[in-house]
Amino acid sequence: MKSKSNAIQSISRRGFLLGSLLAGACSTIRLNPLCGQDGVSRKKPMNVLFILVDDLCPVLGCYGHPIVQTPHMDALAKEGVVFTRNYCQVALCSPSRTALLSGLRPDTSRVWWIGPHFREHVPDALALPQHFKNHGYHTQAFGKVYHDAKLDDPLSWSEPLYVPKTPPYGPEEMPKFFQEQQRLAEMEKTGITTDPQTGLPLFLIMPGPSWEAPDVPDEYFWDGIVAREALSAIERHKDGPFFITAGFVKPHLPYVAPRRYFDLYAPESIVLPEYCDVPVGAPEVAINPQALNEWARYRDFRRLGPVHGELARELIRAYYAATSYVDAQTGRLLRGLDALGLSENTVIVLWGDNGYKLGEYGYFGKETNFELDTHVPLIIRAPHAPAAGQACHALTESMDVYPTLCELCGLDIPGAVEASSLAPMLRDVDVRGKDAAFSQYFRDGLMGYSIRTEQYRYTEWVPFEPSASAPAPDWEHPKARELYDHTVDPHETRNRAGEAQYVDTIIPLHKRLKQGWRAVGA
Repeated sequence: MKSKSNAIQSISRRGFLLGSLLAGACSTIRLNPLCGQDGVSRKKPMNVLFILVDDLCPVLGCYGHPIVQTPHMDALAKEGVVFTRNYCQVALCSPSRTALLSGLRPDTSRVWWIGPHFREHVPDALALPQHFKNHGYHTQAFGKVYHDAKLDDPLSWSEPLYVPKTPPYGPEEMPKFFQEQQRLAEMEKTGITTDPQTGLPLFLIMPGPSWEAPDVPDEYFWDGIVAREALSAIERHKDGPFFITAGFVKPHLPYVAPRRYFDLYAPESIVLPEYCDVPVGAPEVAINPQALNEWARYRDFRRLGPVHGELARELIRAYYAATSYVDAQTGRLLRGLDALGLSENTVIVLWGDNGYKLGEYGYFGKETNFELDTHVPLIIRAPHAPAAGQACHALTESMDVYPTLCELCGLDIPGAVEASSLAPMLRDVDVRGKDAAFSQYFRDGLMGYSIRTEQYRYTEWVPFEPSASAPAPDWEHPKARELYDHTVDPHETRNRAGEAQYVDTIIPLHKRLKQGWRAVGA
């Protein structure tokens, strides 16, 4: 891989190859990780280290970002494959994680937001770590994995989920946090349910600021503890096989990280986005003001509406710092694997659960079907994979991680899994992938179904009743449409759905969207 500032842009596409074989004694129709670099068969199963990062959008060095410092993720990318066009199924943490870990699309699991638990509707679902546990793996989770302890899946783990108990802010801020927490509690006691400043439900209001840079060690906060405990578990189970999951909570709001990570970014170095207005012609339902104002719930803002200028610069810098903090914890895990001699026998996946707006359209947050919110980072490092150090530009989906890990570790892929293995791309990044990626988001009685093809993002908002015994989209009565042409508008600044020259474009896109994921190949 090239230098991190131009890594992805400088990787050329070589065209579709009809077949690909591994070299030497490992030449099979599948990537066989049980073969070493010398081609000799290995009987020891592969381990898995799965790193999940909350609200991490592709602002990483290995994705070509010129400012954000993520040397450890970049190093992982040089040893693995970077999937440059990977999409989550719902731009919100719990349903996105549920889709990947259960192998079930949101309409199958009926998890479209934070809760319910997927087993309420699919009690016999075979979750990804559960499948590995059933095959003799020690499976263990640390931090934020499915979502929180309430939505965790005990059937997935050999030991209970480990959740750190750490303060959300530094020692100087915490007294103010408790004071504000008490004030909000007193308001609730008097029957007040709505914040008078923002109009948001009072339970959504946060007692602390949107960011902080305290001078504390890494292990003062959640992610430092998660890295430490996950590494300790790896050492305890180094004889394997293990499936260890580390769930980091940053760079999710509040953007809090030790001060030294803020020092990496001079305020004047932060570049504001060029497009700060909502897309021209976008329907109102496409924009969720409460979600897009996620930062407005914090004590230092408490106002709705777009944020621009120096306030935006301040928030962007804090997000970058929180990202670098998580990168450092990722580096700690990678160094630990190396020190234990496990790197050559461990598949590593690093994944962000949803995308994120960093001032684009004037907002900070997710919870839409736009490219910014559905496009997520994915890096997979399989030892001795022929395509290591390259980027794959095929359309992929986060759910594809489930069958990919099964194939890499020699496990069968359960028939209920609604996704496709990416193992062929680890042999050859130019292997043809699927023709489209699917995302969706529900609000105001409408399900927004979105399809991303090579050229277009097309979304239909259709009536949908989630509480029905068999919820189904009303494709005959769409309430709104969105069409973004990435050849002329890669930032999705103009909805083309109402323009005459795109009428013939919408017809086949509507058909493919309605047919769903099974009909688009791969």
